[in-house]
Amino acid sequence: MEGWSSLCVCAHNGDAAGVTRVLASTEDGTAHQLTPQGDSALHLACLGAHCAVLVALGESHTALLNAPNADGWTPLMLAALSSASVHRRVHCVEHLLRSGADPGLMACGGWTAALVASSRGDSATLAALLMIRPNDTESLLTARTSDGNSALLLACHAGSAACVRLLLAGGALRGARNDQGLGAAELAVCGACSATADMSDNKTQDFEDVLTQLAAEHQLATHDHDSNVHSVHATVCTMMRTIATAPKEVPLRRLLSLTLLLKRLSLAPATEAVAQFSDRPLLHALLAAVPPPSDVIVCLRKPLEGERVRQEVERVGSVSGRAGVLAGVLVNGSVGE
Repeated sequence: MEGWSSLCVCAHNGDAAGVTRVLASTEDGTAHQLTPQGDSALHLACLGAHCAVLVALGESHTALLNAPNADGWTPLMLAALSSASVHRRVHCVEHLLRSGADPGLMACGGWTAALVASSRGDSATLAALLMIRPNDTESLLTARTSDGNSALLLACHAGSAACVRLLLAGGALRGARNDQGLGAAELAVCGACSATADMSDNKTQDFEDVLTQLAAEHQLATHDHDSNVHSVHATVCTMMRTIATAPKEVPLRRLLSLTLLLKRLSLAPATEAVAQFSDRPLLHALLAAVPPPSDVIVCLRKPLEGERVRQEVERVGSVSGRAGVLAGVLVNGSVGE
């Protein structure tokens, strides 16, 4: 903290009493000095989500409420970026918004506080940003990063069903695509199939919830207009190929679960052309399988292996009247291929 004023040190440490003492002192002439990195005490307090410090700073830092630091981040953006608890982060964001912080300001790359919250899957902070200043909602929903990603696209990639619900309810553009031509559903599958994603079964369920919401909103399962068929087919092919080529770090049960979901939603026809990209035998078979009728789908969430898998596949095929219908064997344990 070399070169920091005593006020900045107190703000960084969350020392509200210290901030009050420094502001009351007439001896500290460097009270409003910025750090060498261009952060004011207000920026530092927001990054740590120290709301008590914000209250202590009071009107002394009103002029810096929307000021960017050297990296272009405003106090509100830093609060959304904070690694503090959700409660503290939201409390800080609410205080800033009620004090007059502008949620529409952009940092380098087009990032706003709402885009940051969406990319993190932080539904509590996003809700505060959308609800406390309702007149700013439209601009927050239409804002894009320099890569063309909107809040909805970022939330889908993060696998945040709660954020997606908020954004769709707020009127987010459902058919938006980024500069790579990827839409919400494709980005959800990309996020689920990333080598750095959370691989827990709970997170798999989150991605399934996102895709289910999107399918309901877009009504992709039924095509009333021929003009929509091509775009839907292209979207499905992109998603299925992403699943087929997922890195080894992604658990097989997640890939099977996503594929089964897409087939259950009638979004994934038999795709032998895509299946050939997968070197996982069970996933290859599922990708190439004929989708079951909409009223028949078996998704077993207990490990079945070897002969039991074969028997279950035959049973489902007999019930549905379609040969080749594959039962997904997911979760908790190894999956026999």
